[in-house]
Order: sequence, then structure tokens, then C-alpha cells
Amino acid sequence: MQVEKFYQNVGGEFWVVEKQEKILGTAAYYPISRGNKAVEIRKMYLLPEVRNQGLGKFLLKELENRIIECKFQEIWIETATVLQEAVKLYENNGYQLTTGVETKRCDRIYQKILDTKETVN
Repeated sequence: MQVEKFYQNVGGEFWVVEKQEKILGTAAYYPISRGNKAVEIRKMYLLPEVRNQGLGKFLLKELENRIIECKFQEIWIETATVLQEAVKLYENNGYQLTTGVETKRCDRIYQKILDTKETVN
């Protein structure tokens, strides 16, 4: 994966979650032309053994806070219905199902309009 090319060089970020030098997960975002001052969250992934402990929600909220700090106003996320944990995470955190999926392996797309006046708790 070319993190610099696809994320950092275009104004995005790629995060790696580690514990004791073991990679537990990743999360990333980059600006997109869809929407108004929008980003797309990508590579939101956690190892199965660290799921259902609140880490996904924590990671999503931290990512949202960083996106707000960078003055973006919308977040878009594509996923697949079979990824039930991801669907539940996004729906429980204010993401609205919409239309316009662009990635072949995905069949759902979510959007969230950010309140840029304050960070997410």
C-alpha cells in the first residue's frame, strides 16, 4: 500500500493502532470531491480478537475529531452489508444511509454531516 501517495500527499491521514508492537487495526481518511468539504473514511479495520471492546467506536470518534480539526464538514463511508459490525458501528454513531456507492465490493454508503463547532465525545 502506498500510504503517502493515496493518503498523506492528498491531505489525508493513515493511522495504525498498535499494542506492544503488534498491529491491531487501521483507519484512514482522505479528501473527496463528493459533498461539501468532504472526506471518505477508508481502511477502518480491527483484528477480530480486539473487536466488541469499544475500540472501534473510540477509533471512529478520534478520527472524526481529527477530521473536524482539519476543517472538513462531511464524512462518507462505504461498506458492505455482510460486515454487520461495521454497519452497526456507523449507524449507532450518526451515519445516515444514502445512495451512490462507487466501490464494487461495497453495497452501502453512509454520510455524516459534522458539527464543526465542537469535537465528538
